[in-house]
Amino acid sequence: MMRELRHHEPACCVAEPFHKRLGLVLALLLAIGVLFPGFASWGARPGSLSAVITAYPATVQVSLGEVGSVAIRAENVANLHGLQLQMTFDPEKISIVDADPSQPGTQVGLGTILADPRWAIYQNVADNGEGSIDVLAFLTEAGDRYDGSGTLVEITFVGVASGTSPLAFTEAILTDPLGAGLSVGTSDGTIVVLNTTTTPTRTPTRTTTPTRTVTGTVTRTPTRTATPTRTNTPTRTATPTQTPTGPRVVVSPAHSYMTSIGMTTTVDIRILGVTNLYGAEVHLTFDPTVVRVVDADPSSAGTVEVALGGFPYPDYIAQNLADNVAGTIDVAVAQIDPRSARHGEGTLCSITFEALAWGISPVHFVSALLSDPYGLEISATTTDGDISVFQNGTLVGQVSFQGRATADWSCPLTLALFAPGGTVPLYEFSTVCDQSGTFTVTHILSGTYDVKVRDEHSLWNVRQSFPIHVGINTANLGLIVDGDANLDGNIDIFDFSILATAYGTSWPNPGYDSRADFNNSRQIDIFDFSILATNYGRFGEVIVTGGP
Repeated sequence: MMRELRHHEPACCVAEPFHKRLGLVLALLLAIGVLFPGFASWGARPGSLSAVITAYPATVQVSLGEVGSVAIRAENVANLHGLQLQMTFDPEKISIVDADPSQPGTQVGLGTILADPRWAIYQNVADNGEGSIDVLAFLTEAGDRYDGSGTLVEITFVGVASGTSPLAFTEAILTDPLGAGLSVGTSDGTIVVLNTTTTPTRTPTRTTTPTRTVTGTVTRTPTRTATPTRTNTPTRTATPTQTPTGPRVVVSPAHSYMTSIGMTTTVDIRILGVTNLYGAEVHLTFDPTVVRVVDADPSSAGTVEVALGGFPYPDYIAQNLADNVAGTIDVAVAQIDPRSARHGEGTLCSITFEALAWGISPVHFVSALLSDPYGLEISATTTDGDISVFQNGTLVGQVSFQGRATADWSCPLTLALFAPGGTVPLYEFSTVCDQSGTFTVTHILSGTYDVKVRDEHSLWNVRQSFPIHVGINTANLGLIVDGDANLDGNIDIFDFSILATAYGTSWPNPGYDSRADFNNSRQIDIFDFSILATNYGRFGEVIVTGGP
C-alpha cells in the first residue's frame, strides 16, 4: 500500500504574530542567499526520485512466542536533516522487544542511517499498551545532510496471539537543513502470527543496533572541539622507561590519593615474577608529617605492625615494625621446611596509612632482599610509590543571562578548570544554576586556575588566575553571552542556521532544538533571534574581571 505524506506546517504558522516574526528570519535568509549562494542551495532537492519510507519485508510471518523483525527503510532520500516517524501496530497480536534494556521504556533498534553518531535521537519510544512507535531524530551539525538509501530503525517483535497486525505509518515527516519538508511516500507492512509452533519459512533474523536515546535537553558536543575526559584526580604521566625484567618488588598501587585529613588508604608490597621464593626482607621510608601507619594488630602493645600477606608465607617473622616518628617500615619473614617454595606473584604485606596533613609522602624502598630455600639471594628490582593528600575547596559561582525571565535562569552549566594560560582542562564539571544564577561545585583541589563556565549555547566566560582555597570560594563569572548554538566559539552563520531551522517551534513539539533556545523559554521565537542578533559576530572567550 502506497500513499503520499507531506510535511505539515504546525497550526501556529498561520497566526499573524508568527508571520511577522518569521518575516525577520526570512529577510535575513534572503540576504544570506544573496551573499552565500551555497547556503540557499541546502533547501534544494537534487534529482527527480521520490523518497519512500517502507517496511521491509512487507509481510512477515511468525509463530506464537517466536521473535521476528522488520526493517524500516528510507529509499532515494536526498538532503535529509531531520525526521519524525509515527507507526501503529496491534498490541494484542505482537509485542515490541526492547532493543536497549539499559534505557527506561521500550525502544526500537537503530538502523544503518540513525546509528551514525552524527544523529541525535530525541525520541525512540515503543508503547506496547497503545500499539505505537515514535521516532524523532536530527543531524547534530547545522547544514549536515544525508543522501541515499538505508535502514532507519529495526523493529524486533514477538508473536503473542494468532492473527494479523498492521505496521502502519500514521506520520512520516522528513526535513532538510533549513527545516523545509521533503516529499515522501510510505509503504506499510503486515505481520502475521500463526497459531502454530512450527518455524515459518520467512522469518528474517536481524541484529539491532542499541538505541541511543536523548532524554530531556540534549547537549551536543561539537566536532571541532574535543571535550577531555573529566577526572577529579590529576592524571600522572609516567616517563616512558624500559619495563624491568626478572623479579620485582613494588608498591601497589604506585599512586594513592586521599582527599581529607583522617582519611585512610591501603597499599600492598607486591613481589612479582619470582621463582623458588622462600624468604623476603624489605625496608621502606615514608613522610611521617603527612601520613602515619595504622596498626594492623592493636593487641601488640607498644609497637605498630603492618598486615602480613602470604607471599612468602610468614612461618617465621623476624621483623614487623612501623615507626611513625622516624617514618620507617621494616618487614622480614620466611617459610619453614617442609613448606614448598613460592612461584609467580603475591603480596608480602599490606600497609594502611592515615592522612595527617596536606602533601605528598613517598613510599620508598631503602632495600629489598629475596632468598631461595638454600639461603641464596634472588636478585630483584624495586619500584617506589607515593601517597597524595589533597586539599579540597568548594566554588560557589554566580552568572547572569541576557533576555531571560527569572523563572528561566535555572539551567545546566559546564565548569572547566585550566592551569593559568593552559589549553587543556584539568577538571570539568556538569552543574546546574538556580533561578538566581548561583551554582556550587565541590571537591576541587586547591590551587590557582583559569575558571571557565558556559551554558548549552554560549561562549566561555573566564576568570583568569582565580585562587581556590580550602573551604568556600565565591566567584562572579559575569554575563553569559548566548548565541553559540554549535559551541564552536563563534556566533556566526552556522548558529543562525540552527536558529532558522527550529524557528517557531516549542518544546516538546517536533523540530524544537534546545541549542537555539537562547533564553531558555522552551520556545524558539523573536526573543531568541534578538539575542543572536545582539551577539552576532562575537567569538572567543569573554574575560570577566572585578568582583569576588
